Amino acid sequence: MSEQIDRGRSSSRTRREAARMALGHSDRAPLLNALADPKWHLGLPVFFLGTAVVAAMVLFGQSRPEVVPDRIAHQTVTVPIAITFVDEAESQRAVENELAILDRPMLPDEAWLTRLQEDLIAVGATLRSSESQKEESERTTLGLISESSWNRNIKRLVDEYLLEIPLVDNDLDAQASQRGRLLVTLPSGRVVRPTDVIRIDQSTTPRDLRNAVLRSGLPEEAVPFLAEEILGPNAQATISLDRDRRAQLELQIRDQTPKVVEQYEAGQILWRSGQRVPAEQLDDAKKIYAKTARFGLKEFGSVFLLCLLVMGPMAGIATTRHPKLVRHAIRLATFLILFVGLLAVPFLLGERLPAARDAAVIAIAAFGTISVSLAYDRMFGGIAGATLGVLGALVAPAPILLAPGIVAGSAVMAARLGRFEDRATIISAAGRSAMIFGLGAAVAEWMSLPSGTEGLFGQGAARAFAAWLTTLLVGFLAMGLLPTMERWFDRVTGMTLGELRDPRHPLLQELAARAPGTYDHSLQVAALVEAGVTAIGGDAALAYVGALYHDIGKMRKPDYFVENQSGTNPHDDLRANISYLIITGHVKDGLEMASASGLPKSLREFISSHHGTQVVRWFYVKARDAASEDEEVEESSFRYPGPRPRSKEAAVLMLADACESASRAAGELPSGKIESIVRDLSRERLLDGQFDECKLTLRELHEVEDAIIGRLRSIRHQRLAYPEDHDDVESVEPSA
Repeated sequence: MSEQIDRGRSSSRTRREAARMALGHSDRAPLLNALADPKWHLGLPVFFLGTAVVAAMVLFGQSRPEVVPDRIAHQTVTVPIAITFVDEAESQRAVENELAILDRPMLPDEAWLTRLQEDLIAVGATLRSSESQKEESERTTLGLISESSWNRNIKRLVDEYLLEIPLVDNDLDAQASQRGRLLVTLPSGRVVRPTDVIRIDQSTTPRDLRNAVLRSGLPEEAVPFLAEEILGPNAQATISLDRDRRAQLELQIRDQTPKVVEQYEAGQILWRSGQRVPAEQLDDAKKIYAKTARFGLKEFGSVFLLCLLVMGPMAGIATTRHPKLVRHAIRLATFLILFVGLLAVPFLLGERLPAARDAAVIAIAAFGTISVSLAYDRMFGGIAGATLGVLGALVAPAPILLAPGIVAGSAVMAARLGRFEDRATIISAAGRSAMIFGLGAAVAEWMSLPSGTEGLFGQGAARAFAAWLTTLLVGFLAMGLLPTMERWFDRVTGMTLGELRDPRHPLLQELAARAPGTYDHSLQVAALVEAGVTAIGGDAALAYVGALYHDIGKMRKPDYFVENQSGTNPHDDLRANISYLIITGHVKDGLEMASASGLPKSLREFISSHHGTQVVRWFYVKARDAASEDEEVEESSFRYPGPRPRSKEAAVLMLADACESASRAAGELPSGKIESIVRDLSRERLLDGQFDECKLTLRELHEVEDAIIGRLRSIRHQRLAYPEDHDDVESVEPSA
C-alpha cells in the first residue's frame, strides 16, 4: 500500500525538473542554453560570415609589404625561400628596345607610281615638241632623245630609283628617322634598304633626286622639269607601311625576345630596418610577397581565430546592449556592410595609394566611432572604432604598434560623444582624439625604427601631423553628414531635438495658431513627460519633443476637441460612431503631417502610440446608451487603431496625456485627489494591456506616477481665495 502511495507521488527531483521546464530552464550546458536564445539564430551566422570576410581581407592584406616607397622601413625583410620570377617591366623594356630597331617593311604606291610615270612621259613629249620648234643650233640634248629612249628611262627612274630613294611625307619621314631600317620591295621583287629619303615638301631640287635622274640615263637638262613634276603641288609619297608584315615581325619579336628573370636566394635581405626603400626595390618585394604568400586552410583558420578575438568584444556589446541589432536582419546587414566597407578603404589604398594607408586606418576608426555612437551609444561606438582601427592596421597593412594609439583615440572620442547636443560636440570630440591619434602615430613610428635612424624624428612628426589632420577632416565630414546619418540610422540627436523644441518651429507655430488649446495641452504634457522619463533614466529630451508634437493631427479639425472649444460642442449633433472616427482620426492626420514635415521616425512613434488601443470611452457609452435592446455595441469598435507603446518614453506619454486631460477637466484639485486620478489612470491602462509591449517595469511605473503627481500638484495646486471688495468687510482672513 505504501509503495502504491509512493508511486502516485512525484519525487522532489521530478518537481524540480517540472519547475525548471516551466521557467524555461533545462539540463543542458550553460553554453548550449545560451545558444538556444533566439537572438543568436540570426546574429551568430552573420557574425561568422562577417568574420570570414574580414579574415580574407587580412590574409590578402598581409601578403603585401608593410613599407611605403621612399619611407624608412620598420623591420628587416628577408626572402623566405629561393624564388625565381619574370621581371615583367624589364622584359617589356627589352621588347620595346627590339621593336625600336625593327625593320619597317614598305610597299610601293602602285597607283601613284603609274600616274607619275604617265605624267613624266607627258613631260618628255612636251619637251620634244618644244625642242623641235627651235633652230637646230639652239636645240639641247633633250631634243636628241627619242621617244622610246625617254619612256624607257622614265620607267627605270620610277620603278627603281624613286623607290631606292623614296619620296616621303611628314609621317613617313618620322618613321624613316627611327633606328629601324626601311625595306622597300621593288616591282622586280628585289628588296632595297633606302638610306636616304626625299621630302616632298622641299622647295629646292634635292641632290638625291638629281642623282636618281642622271642614273636613269636622262640628261642634266631634264632635271628641273622632272623635279617640278615630281615635287609639285600634287606630290605624294611613293611608299606606304606594310602593316600586315609589320604586325608579323612584331609578333616574332615578342615571342623570340627572352624574358628578364630575377633570382633571389633563401635568406637574402631585401632591406634592413631603418633603410629608406626605393620604389623599384619595393616592386620586386611585392612580387616576392605575392609568390610566397600562403592562402591555405591552415593560414585562413589562424587568421579567422585572430579576427574572432578582435571582433568578440564588439559582438558581445551588440548582443547585450542592443539586441534589436542582432535580431533585425536589415539592421544587422546594414551594420555589416558599413563595417566591411570601412575596412575596404585601407585595404584598397594599401595597394593603390600606400602612402595614405596609415591615415586611412585612423580615418575609419574615427568615422566608425562617430557613426556607431550616433546610431547606438558611445560605448558601442568606442569599441567599434577601436575594432575597425586594429583590423584596419592588419588589412592595410600598417605597423601594428599603431593599434594602441587607435584604441586610446577611439575611447577619448567616444567619451566626448554623448547626446550630440550641438555640432560643436563632434568637432570637440575630433579635436581631443586628434591629439591622441597623432601622439599614438608618432610613438608607433619612433618605437618601430631603430635608434639613430636618419630622419627618425621627422618621419614620426609627419605621421603625427597626418593623423591629427585626418581626424579633424573626418570630424568636419561627419558634421556635414550628420543629417543624412540621422535619417539612415533613424536616430535623433540633441541638435535636431533642440531645433524641434524651438517654439519658432513652423509646425509648432501652426499648432499654436490653429489649435491654441491643444498647443497649451501639449506644453503641459511635455512637462509631465519630461519629469516622468527623467525619474526612470530614459531619454527625457526625446520624450519632451515627442510630447510637443503628439497631437498635431488635431489641427485639421480643432473645433471637435474639447480643449479648443468655446461653449458649443459639435459632437452633440453627431452620431457616436461619426464622432469616434473624427476623434481617432487625429492620430492618422498627425502621422501624415509629421511625414510631410519631415519629422524623424522616432518622433512619429509618439504620435501613433500615445493612445495605444484604448477605448474612446465617452462615445462608446453614448453609442451603447443610444442602442436598442436588440442592438449590441462592441467595445472593440470604439478602440484606437494603435499600436501600443513600444518604448518606455511612449508609455510615459500615454499616461501623462491622460492625467493632464483628466486634471484639466476636474479644475483645481486637492493633493489627494490628484494622486487618486493618476493611480487610477495608470492602473486602468496597465490592466488594459497598454504597457505590455514596452519594457516598463512595475517599479518604474510607480516612479513615473510619483513624478507626474508631483508635477501636477505644482501645476494644479489650489490658489488663495482673494476677498471681495465690500465696504462693510473690515478684515478678511484668507483660507489656507
